[in-house]
Amino acid sequence: MTKFWASDGNIYIGPPAGEIKLINLGGNYQPSGWLESSAFDLGSASNFHNISWVSTSQPPETGPDSVKFQLATNVDNATWGFVGPDSTNSTYYTTANTDISNHNGNRYLRYKAFLSTITATSTPLISDISFTFTTSCIPPGQAFFNGLAGGTYTLNITHPSYQAINTETQINADFQKLDISLNP
Repeated sequence: MTKFWASDGNIYIGPPAGEIKLINLGGNYQPSGWLESSAFDLGSASNFHNISWVSTSQPPETGPDSVKFQLATNVDNATWGFVGPDSTNSTYYTTANTDISNHNGNRYLRYKAFLSTITATSTPLISDISFTFTTSCIPPGQAFFNGLAGGTYTLNITHPSYQAINTETQINADFQKLDISLNP
């Protein structure tokens, strides 16, 4: 991840690109930190499905729930109230591939990642934070990425019933379309 909205300063942001972990100062990791993503504009009101990230398991030395997320969604790109699975600010998404349908009907999304460790010599490490959704603009099986900078991006496309595809694509225009067919 190279761009984000806010951080408490205790999060290290790759390289490698997309990885985040706690900052190591003088041989010790900070005990906790958070990072808030920039807003994702999904184009219209959306139905949300899951939030996911890699790695789904963390070193035992970091303690339980060393990786947690909250989501904020809205229709105005201005009101950001972060909540967990029960739609309150006191709960967190702690398991990858968790249902986020409590955010249905909104157009904009931000996530807030919380990392912590109980041992100064170990940190949680995550990358590839993603969420799935459908809209009237983006039918199931399609994806829309807004505001990408020009450059080369790696796409990892998976579905349990199909062969995985890993490919690179070059972004060099304001609008670009890429069709990828999956084989069973």
